[in-house]
Amino acid sequence: MDRERPTDIARGLGIVLVVAGHTIASWNSGHELLYKFIYSFHMPFFLGLGGMYIRADGPLVAFIKAKLIRLIIPFISWSLFYLCLTLLIQAIKNDLGTPTSGFALKLLTVPLHGDWHSLYATGIYVDLWFLPALFSTVLFTRLLARWSDSQGLVASLAYCYLLSLSIVLLNDLLGSRPFSHWGIDIAIASLPFVYLCKLRKYFYRVSPYFILPLILVVHMFSRAQEASLAVLKISNYGSFIISASLGIILLFVISAWIQDWKIGRILEMLGERSYLVFLMTGAILTLSGPVRRMLWNSNDDFSNVISFVVVLITASFAYPLVTSNTPLALLAIGAKSPYKSSYSS
Repeated sequence: MDRERPTDIARGLGIVLVVAGHTIASWNSGHELLYKFIYSFHMPFFLGLGGMYIRADGPLVAFIKAKLIRLIIPFISWSLFYLCLTLLIQAIKNDLGTPTSGFALKLLTVPLHGDWHSLYATGIYVDLWFLPALFSTVLFTRLLARWSDSQGLVASLAYCYLLSLSIVLLNDLLGSRPFSHWGIDIAIASLPFVYLCKLRKYFYRVSPYFILPLILVVHMFSRAQEASLAVLKISNYGSFIISASLGIILLFVISAWIQDWKIGRILEMLGERSYLVFLMTGAILTLSGPVRRMLWNSNDDFSNVISFVVVLITASFAYPLVTSNTPLALLAIGAKSPYKSSYSS
């Protein structure tokens, strides 16, 4: 299967937003509106991409095995990397406390849950919640593949919006998230975005004149309140689903518009490497943190822009090195497909 250039460009745009959300528009940067705009749709977009190419082909067991290699092995290896890095940093600061073994064991068990709140609470695995959620998303998409083929994409999209609303409503009624392990509830809430991405070729035909109105509408619904997957409730579900859906459409419209531009070619290359860029973002920011703090005020805009550039350049140049080494590629990004994106099936 040949790569789709506009889709790779959309991935490139998406990963630029991911890195910007961790640097320029981070929660304490003072750019609250930009932060809300980015976070309203950038992760729904990548979860949607995860199921975009999935069909009811081949045995289910083989599919699950491939996804375990592609997503869970990197999740485990990056979790261990962040754990070791954290222990090393705290050892240098002489801030481990006692007992060290109990501290390490507690942190080691957190990734087993694959739950956003558990991962976030450690302050270590914050960026890794996406991998178990993506695994659940692609698994649900595969299980629904034959059903969606019989229903058609538009009908499947409508049903998945109802399913998405149902899981959020259930969480609200129970006052808890019983299906939060391995991002199951996030995956169910994100299923509509899979079918939006499957409809991408229709969005490629949308006139560029709709780009500005789309930006304004996404901005309007994202600024009203915190509209993101991490804090999804019935009270903000309407704002979330509108901003996320239109944000995804916006990325596809822009990508089709700029595909013949030079910036389009740059974003296409970045899109092909987006999976590694995403996984390396937190590590690069952590490792470069002391240097950045020595050279610049860590909270000013200039420092944030420098961090943004450093992450994109470092991760992009690391891609050939990682993919040329089979064991390293397996641990860092899972099995590599020569045709499809890292987010595809």
